[in-house]
Amino acid sequence: MNIVICDDDLSMRTLLSRLCTKAVEPCIEIICFPSAEALMQWLKADSNHSIDILVLDIDLPGKNGVTLLRELRTSIKSDCLVLFVTNYDHYVSDGFYYNAFQYLIKPVDPEKFMSEIKRAVDKFKRDHMKLTIASKTGNILVDYRELFYIESRKRVLTYHTLMGCYDSYDTLTRVETLLAAYDFLRCHKSYLVNMSKITRWDNYTFYLIDGSSVDISVHKKSKVLSAFYEYQRRRLVR
Repeated sequence: MNIVICDDDLSMRTLLSRLCTKAVEPCIEIICFPSAEALMQWLKADSNHSIDILVLDIDLPGKNGVTLLRELRTSIKSDCLVLFVTNYDHYVSDGFYYNAFQYLIKPVDPEKFMSEIKRAVDKFKRDHMKLTIASKTGNILVDYRELFYIESRKRVLTYHTLMGCYDSYDTLTRVETLLAAYDFLRCHKSYLVNMSKITRWDNYTFYLIDGSSVDISVHKKSKVLSAFYEYQRRRLVR
């Protein structure tokens, strides 16, 4: 995983790099470029080069930041998370048109910047997390976003996914721990549900986007629904 910083001001690149280093794990690589052209040359020099999170100025020499982002989205097909850090607020609509993650105005507030970098890293991890299912036919990697719910029956877990169902010998408690940070809810002793797939609910049932449904525990109904309402609240403020 990497964070790429593109700003023509050396002192700003140094500051942003230092704040990123302070905010995230040491294993995350931080790469700096003084211009859009230098960044694009690096991307095109090696097919293994890619951007995960981009901290981008707008007022760059030559190609500006908005033009660079447009090229990344359309030509390179990059889905990197972009944080604009700039002096100009009149480019906000352009930035969000190309799906910018955040838009911060200089001078940089260190605490705010580090908070947004941490949030971007967390989102990147959520969006790229894959779960290994040890099925009868071998190990299967499943994007957690394609997982609707997991059902437990006598130590056999059935993973209900976009691509089909897979059985595995495991415990729901262990998998619940693995998915705790990814908005999965233990709504019943036999079910772990992806809350992003819930479309409606009644007293004792969640109904999912694929037409399936899972039970809500009678004894833990209040706790389950409170957790689900809190998830909905967090989605509104993200």
